Amino acid sequence: MHQLIRFSLVGVLATLFNYLLFWLLLSLGVFYWLSMVMGFLFGTALGYHFNKTWTFKADGNATRLLMYLGLYLFSLLTGLTV
Repeated sequence: MHQLIRFSLVGVLATLFNYLLFWLLLSLGVFYWLSMVMGFLFGTALGYHFNKTWTFKADGNATRLLMYLGLYLFSLLTGLTV
């Protein structure tokens, strides 16, 4: 149960960070799509780091990182096209 709570909290914080960075960059005049990509990438990196180290206390693994990035890249591309 603790992992579910931590996972949810990390997801909420990463999403907030994503949108705050997106909004900040957009308000500074950065192009919409670049603001979206930068917010998404930094939010994803934050989520990966905290889920790995705090939620699951897992070792870093290139395969896990690539799977995580692949899933979120798919999500980013879907968000950009919809």
